[in-house]
Amino acid sequence: MTRRVLSRKRDIKQFRQACKEAGLTVRERYEASEALHAEKKSGNVQRDMSYGELLAWLRQWRGLMATAVTLDASPLNVLRSMRGSIVDARIAYPEVLHVEIKDSAGELWHLATQDAEWSPSDPAELVGHSVADADINADTGELRCKLSDGSVLDVKPADREAEDDPPNWELITPGGVVLEFGPGVRWQIGSANSRASSRA
Repeated sequence: MTRRVLSRKRDIKQFRQACKEAGLTVRERYEASEALHAEKKSGNVQRDMSYGELLAWLRQWRGLMATAVTLDASPLNVLRSMRGSIVDARIAYPEVLHVEIKDSAGELWHLATQDAEWSPSDPAELVGHSVADADINADTGELRCKLSDGSVLDVKPADREAEDDPPNWELITPGGVVLEFGPGVRWQIGSANSRASSRA
């Protein structure tokens, strides 16, 4: 495994743990990922932060979000409901893919890779296409989103290395349900406004 992949996996674990320690919700973690990536890119914060500096940044950034969500959806139903136009796709911290999908009601769905690789590698290639179908391979955990032009957004789980590996991807619905997949063939469903899961 390359040094860059090992470093990214370490950064993902560290970021998720710091978000948990800072008391961020899953939705806040999603937004903090983008905010920190933008600040690092613009040079407003140093590129290499210690865990303490990252935690301090997250605590400073954290806003108050507290919305109760009723969870009455099965994981596969949630995944199959993700349909609509891809209005944005970009890289966030630490080298994860964030995709925003606007459904027919004008509501936004947020798909974020975690411990996974994706294709196409350039997020800009996704914008303007629509998600026509989404399915997951029960054996490999590979998420395949079939797009309107016949192409595919493919999310492949990284090799599992430890019990505390982060999930492979997560999906946040407009209603505030978060669906996490992985590591391994494992689902977790909860509220995007609840504190981050016990899996850092």
